[in-house]
Amino acid sequence: MYTKLAERLAVTQGTNQLSAAVSMSGANAARIGATLINLNGGTNIALSLQGSNDLANWEDISGTLTLTAAGAGSVSVTAITFAFIRVKYVVTGGGITMIVACDLYTSQQ
Repeated sequence: MYTKLAERLAVTQGTNQLSAAVSMSGANAARIGATLINLNGGTNIALSLQGSNDLANWEDISGTLTLTAAGAGSVSVTAITFAFIRVKYVVTGGGITMIVACDLYTSQQ
């Protein structure tokens, strides 16, 4: 299933952003696709998955997409056992704010 999570999301260093929760609906694999639109002086942005079974307690899932220059990238994660997932956006290194677009594909594998 395809879900657009962000179109022009501003992520500021020191203030992590979280996407809305996405139901896995029986799927066990996901692919984060992202485009870094504007660096605005930043060094990189990391997008990673978190999983939850109750929408209250979230755990990090292995697999991180790090973008260091304007452009696109993706990362796939399999063997997901959570009922819900979301994307965590973190700007690291120097810089103030980065603009990013992100989508998520879930599937059964």
